[in-house]
Amino acid sequence: MLLVIGHPRSGTEYVSKVLQGLGLDVRHEEVGRDGIVSWVWAVPNLFAPWAAAAGVRPPLERFDRIWHVVRHPLHVIASSMTEPEISWFMRACHVPEMIAARDKLEAGAWSWLGWNESCERQAEWTFRVEDEETPIEMARRLGVAAGPNAVSKTTNTRPHDPPPTWEELKARISGSLFERIRAKAVGYGYLRGAGPK
Repeated sequence: MLLVIGHPRSGTEYVSKVLQGLGLDVRHEEVGRDGIVSWVWAVPNLFAPWAAAAGVRPPLERFDRIWHVVRHPLHVIASSMTEPEISWFMRACHVPEMIAARDKLEAGAWSWLGWNESCERQAEWTFRVEDEETPIEMARRLGVAAGPNAVSKTTNTRPHDPPPTWEELKARISGSLFERIRAKAVGYGYLRGAGPK
């Protein structure tokens, strides 16, 4: 069984479709024969109404592989502003820094950082959803043939405000939080020197 976790708006539904294209029954927020892609299952004892078919996550020992999907922080923070209030509440239960944030943008920044740190601790592999090589590497790790990736990158896109620049984010959140997010972005390969990749 495969479990893929990540922060909301990081491309989890897209990843499920890529895995299905590789011949696996891996579903989005629902358990398939071969696994599940779910941001909700990044933490235990979390139940989401939209993932009712999945229920609460079983012990991690049930999974043969746990992967972690990431997307550029500036895009995720902007896109996550469209998440319903219950999603914010659920994440704040596990990322308590969100509660004391000065505004929704800073809460979203804390969410991106805290959720991804939790995912990292559980996963054997972290990958960027934007990378063209990702489906090929997935196939290699799964031992299946990699065909052409016909899944649209616009899967489950939502209208949202343009993402902030790094300078705008720095001006609106605490300095220490900004530095931690920037360092994490560098670790994920999103920054080369001064600007976004």
